[in-house]
Amino acid sequence: MLSADVIMLMVDQANHDLSVWGERIFGRVEDNRQKQPVIPQGLGEMNAKEYAQASEDTAFKAENEAYQKRIKDLKEKGYDKLSDKEKQEYQDLLNKTVTVRDGELGAHIGYAPIMKSEPDYKKSAQSNIESPGTGQMGMIMLDSRWNDMKNTNGYAVYGQLIWNYHFTHRNLKDGPYRYELPKNVKNGVIPIPLFSDIKTIEGQAIFAEDFSYFHNKNTHMNS
Repeated sequence: MLSADVIMLMVDQANHDLSVWGERIFGRVEDNRQKQPVIPQGLGEMNAKEYAQASEDTAFKAENEAYQKRIKDLKEKGYDKLSDKEKQEYQDLLNKTVTVRDGELGAHIGYAPIMKSEPDYKKSAQSNIESPGTGQMGMIMLDSRWNDMKNTNGYAVYGQLIWNYHFTHRNLKDGPYRYELPKNVKNGVIPIPLFSDIKTIEGQAIFAEDFSYFHNKNTHMNS
């Protein structure tokens, strides 16, 4: 029969083991808060130990301190008052680092990738990554962001083709209604005129006819 002292020793050992495994899986706790290391963006797949080492790197910590100071200066200036160059700088600085959850769970979750600002839709999602993500978040958000980008680009191209390719060949009394696609737009929502903006019955009828023609043509081509 085990004595009380032996039982208490076994309980203490079990609690220690739980603490070690808890920290390994869920990460360290500091001031009653989950530790969240800040690391350089785009390091690729790493484990929890490598995350911790990257966050404590002396050179990186000095660089990050400079990044955060510049971000603070730009933020205090007010985003609306920033020049286009400063807005781009602000976004680039935010993308230089990423905050991750400590522990093996944090490494498993990972973080999202950054996509290129001027994507090539003829290539794959992987070919359009500016800075890779990691873990499950890296895979999930890569698919999500790439599909969103293709969807937005598809609507832009679709609207451009309807408006410029077929509809503008018509001679309308209250038209033509044409929206030119800006050359610098790669991944934006391109608005097309609303049906209600076409004021004559003739114009509405021809717009409906043209839209139906192009939609049916596209449907048959893709089926």
